[in-house]
Amino acid sequence: MSGNQQLQCTIFIPTRTSGQWIGLFARAYHALGLHPVYLLDTRTSDDTADVLRKLSMKVIPVTPKADRVEAILGEIPSLCESPWALRFDDDEFPSVDLVSWLRSNLQDLNADAVALSRRPCCLGRDGIMRYSRAEMFYWDEKHPEILDPQVRLFRPTCVRYTDQIHTPGVISNREVVYAPGGAFFAHFDWIVHTAAERISKIRNYDKQVPGTLRYARFYLPECLTAERLRETEFAGTELGGIGKELVEVRTERLLNSLK
Repeated sequence: MSGNQQLQCTIFIPTRTSGQWIGLFARAYHALGLHPVYLLDTRTSDDTADVLRKLSMKVIPVTPKADRVEAILGEIPSLCESPWALRFDDDEFPSVDLVSWLRSNLQDLNADAVALSRRPCCLGRDGIMRYSRAEMFYWDEKHPEILDPQVRLFRPTCVRYTDQIHTPGVISNREVVYAPGGAFFAHFDWIVHTAAERISKIRNYDKQVPGTLRYARFYLPECLTAERLRETEFAGTELGGIGKELVEVRTERLLNSLK
C-alpha cells in the first residue's frame, strides 16, 4: 500500500520552473513513502517536467487563468480520487509528525477543511537552518498559539474554490478544523529562492492586486532583525535529511546569482 493510500488523501503540488530544486523534494517524498501529483504550470521554462518524470512522479500539465498558485486549485476536484486532498507548494514539505498525525486521524476527521501549521525556514548567519517564530506569523485570532496556520487539507468535493491571491484557494461552508501545532509543514521559500527572485514575485503579485507590497516583510527576512525573526532550532529529525541538502542548494544558487 502506498503512503498516499495510507493517508487516504492525494497530495497535490502546483509547480512552475522549479527544476533546480524540485528533484530534491521529490526524493524526500519518496523517502516518506509518499507519491504526490505535480500540477505543472505550462508556462514552465526549464526542465521541471523531465526531472519529475525521471523520478517516476505523476505530472499533469495545467494552464491556469491567472499567474498565481490559487488559480490552479480548481483543477483538483476532477483529478482527486481519494476522500481528501492535501496541497503543498513546490517549496514546502511535511514534517514526520504531520504525516504521522494524518495517518492516525484523517479517517475520523469530521470536517471539510483543516488548517495546518506552517514553519517558515531561514538560514541563520551561522549557516544553520532554523525556522522563524516572528510575531507576524501568529496572525490567526481564533488560534493565536498556532504558527502561520494554512488551510491545506480539504475534501475536494465539499469546498468551493477561489483564485483570489493570498487566500487558501478553498472556501469551506463549515468551520475549519485546526491540527495540533506540532503537526506542521515547512516552507523553504527563503531558502530556495534568492532575494531578487522573491522581490520579483511580490512585484508580480502587486501588479495583479495593488497593495500587495505591504506583505513584503513575509518575503524578505533579510530586512528583519534577528530579534524579530526569533530563529528557532528544529528538534531532531523532524524534516528528515532535506534540510541539509536545501542549505547546499541555497549556497549554490546564491553563488550563481553573483556570477
